[in-house]
Amino acid sequence: MYKGYSPYWTLARVFCRLKRYDDAIETLKHIGKDGKILKSALTEIQRIEKLKAKTSQSGLATEDEDQALDEFVETFSERLDERPEFKRVAPIHSEAILETFIEERINRGETFCDMHLSIYEDENGYGRQYIISGVGRIDLLAVEKGSKDLVVIELKRNESDDEVVGQISRYMAWVKRNLAKEGQVVKGIICVHKALKKLVLSASNIPGLMVYEYDFNFRIATIS
Repeated sequence: MYKGYSPYWTLARVFCRLKRYDDAIETLKHIGKDGKILKSALTEIQRIEKLKAKTSQSGLATEDEDQALDEFVETFSERLDERPEFKRVAPIHSEAILETFIEERINRGETFCDMHLSIYEDENGYGRQYIISGVGRIDLLAVEKGSKDLVVIELKRNESDDEVVGQISRYMAWVKRNLAKEGQVVKGIICVHKALKKLVLSASNIPGLMVYEYDFNFRIATIS
């Protein structure tokens, strides 16, 4: 059904559902040749900008918006399939898709990194892309079901150096100071495609911080 550059449309759709419209637009800018964005892609970027302007504040897509997103993916795929020169697939940012996979796994009750978790939620927000004012945004914030410990999960595409340790340690410190109750321990998970030695060494110095590697493959299948 989806061929050619369809991974970009799928990723843009994920970003739209997260209301990360700027990221969706940046993703679609990959559609082109010799540094020029395809005209049809520019048209669809304009559609997303309009969707951004009228989206409800509920945090979830309305039925009309959901239908518009479905049409968005279909329209893109059909237009690109007509252009054989755009049949290549370039590397894409997979963090949003990885977030979705992990979130769904947790919500199904499956273990993640040998832990049974639930996504954290409070009056200030839901634990996916949890905003820390003035500090940053946590990819996933979870609660370990047995111990009730808080778990900060940071996802990184491809290789990652030890800079991410400073980032997640700030998040962990903020969570400990602002969210953790008496007796609650704050743990951290760095999930990367390939963990460099500097990253592993730096992480080993932070109590409760663990590093995991993931294997994430994206395959394009032609359906006749």
